[in-house]
Amino acid sequence: MKGWAGTVLRVDLSTKRISKEPLNMEWARGYIGGRGLNSRTLYSEVGPGTDPMGPENRLIVGVGPCNGTLIAGSSRLTITAKSPLSGFLGDASTGATFGAEIKYAGYDQIIIQGKSDKPVYLWIEDEKVEIRDATHLWGKSTGQTIASLEIENKDPSIGVLVIGPAGENLVKFAAVIGRMGRAAARAGMGTVMGSKKLKAIAVRGTKGVEVADLEGLEETFREARRFSTEENTEQYENISKFGLPLLVSTFNKLGILEIRGFQGGVFEPWNRLDARYLLEHVYLKSKSCFGCFLPCDKIYVIKGGPYAGIHGAASETLPTHALGSRLGLSDLNFLYHLKVVLDEYGIDAMDWGGVVALAIECYEKGILSAKDTGGLELKWGDKELMLKLLDMVVYRKGLGDLLAQGIKKASEVIGHGAEKYALHVKGLALDTVDPRGAKGTGLAYAVASRGAEHCRTSMPDYRPGTDPLTEEDKPAIAKWCEECIGIEHCLETCMFCYGGTGCTYDFRIPVLLAKIYTAVTGLDSNGEQLMEVGERLTNLERCFNIREGLQKKDDTLPDRFTKQAMPEGPSKGHVIGIGPMVDKYYELRGWDVDTGLPKRVKLEALGLKEVADELESLGKLSKK
Repeated sequence: MKGWAGTVLRVDLSTKRISKEPLNMEWARGYIGGRGLNSRTLYSEVGPGTDPMGPENRLIVGVGPCNGTLIAGSSRLTITAKSPLSGFLGDASTGATFGAEIKYAGYDQIIIQGKSDKPVYLWIEDEKVEIRDATHLWGKSTGQTIASLEIENKDPSIGVLVIGPAGENLVKFAAVIGRMGRAAARAGMGTVMGSKKLKAIAVRGTKGVEVADLEGLEETFREARRFSTEENTEQYENISKFGLPLLVSTFNKLGILEIRGFQGGVFEPWNRLDARYLLEHVYLKSKSCFGCFLPCDKIYVIKGGPYAGIHGAASETLPTHALGSRLGLSDLNFLYHLKVVLDEYGIDAMDWGGVVALAIECYEKGILSAKDTGGLELKWGDKELMLKLLDMVVYRKGLGDLLAQGIKKASEVIGHGAEKYALHVKGLALDTVDPRGAKGTGLAYAVASRGAEHCRTSMPDYRPGTDPLTEEDKPAIAKWCEECIGIEHCLETCMFCYGGTGCTYDFRIPVLLAKIYTAVTGLDSNGEQLMEVGERLTNLERCFNIREGLQKKDDTLPDRFTKQAMPEGPSKGHVIGIGPMVDKYYELRGWDVDTGLPKRVKLEALGLKEVADELESLGKLSKK
């Protein structure tokens, strides 16, 4: 066996039983690894109606055959569970070193089930696996927890995944945090860890990864580097120099940036949040994840003012848009301070920003009163308010207890029309850009299996030469990009090395990924065959959600984007015609256009006959 470690580690926290199982190679060939194998395991082991925070839910940590090899971007991992935020499939991805460590320890997946009666953490050291007491860690921040684990295990470089107080207190959008703020943030995976009283997973691996064709892998590495550095030179140089915040500067220029809960598209006080300003005043140096040639991450230090000394990494775009423009905040130093606090609490900045924006707008509209807020005046750009609300959400105090339920549930409880200000898809708060001015991304938000986010497709709306305001071509592009990104998520290679940030729509990428797959595993493949893996994965995740009650009405966008015209910027006057695009997308997928249900002929063609049989028995398979 090449590439794969060949072993699945299963941990039952209720019985304290630890077992090791052989990797299902039929599944591995059909889904490769990472997100693909995780979703296949979730479909098989978590039945319809399972309580996301009950012992029967699974928390699955998965890596792919590329993890731990010299292939650039092979540091990724996926954490999967039924989402407590949406009730549908949930997963989150992160990088740094944990993916390589778990592979070096000899495992392709960790499946955690049951629920401990007291706080515990999982220690993995090659064959040695232990469930250890974590009572002394409960209540600690993520940084304190990581430091304690390093001291306790006498190793300052172990792989770690931890939760903070948000996960412990079952905030529905709690994150899992790794080193230096590397977060698997979306869909409430930290909440699932907290529900199982699992404070952390720590791993040290000392084994290697055997690949099928080392010489071929070295040549493929060089080809991948050329693709990134020579054929996408501008993207490579921009990300290396400025990091991902340069994208947010582009969004602001295009008028598609999220402004005060998506009420506009252009943020006027942008000069202090621009990537060039960050380079001059905040960034200390660039860094990359394990074994990667693309230094997209930035070590940052706040050099003056009340937050002097605040430092970290994994800055990405969150401080500038999810916390900055979304909430009307333009004090850069405060935004980085806020980001650090969010990481220490272990909370998803996207959904926290979304639910706070909901609360502020409801307060402005008179739906929430001072009585509801405990006397707080909710307004955009109030730094003191943001810190108070964050503490209230994490520790479930007052209004914070309601907001901790997530944007969809909170709006339903508030009522009185609050639902129309809850900007989400499938319970997941929208991220990054306004779909009125980025129509392809809007479609991606609407149909993505885990809810509104761009990483399922990385649509090329803002790629030079692409018109973000056209709708006719977007369904076909979305389908292709969804499958291509799916391959990367199964291999657990980083999208930024293979066409991310708007360059995903490049037909050379699956061909390159197939060469990587073949060199690592020894299994012959080509781009077309790997794209079928992406299609199989998309259909399987669709079937999981259909089984949980997903309907066509869930594949849409809030009225703000479909009925209210963009008030400013280059896309002024635009709305998004999401309905016809979704219908065309269904047609291209081979799903029932009227209901969104999968068809037997499509599922069987992808090797999903058993899934088709189950859906048919539940009355959830298209009859056409």
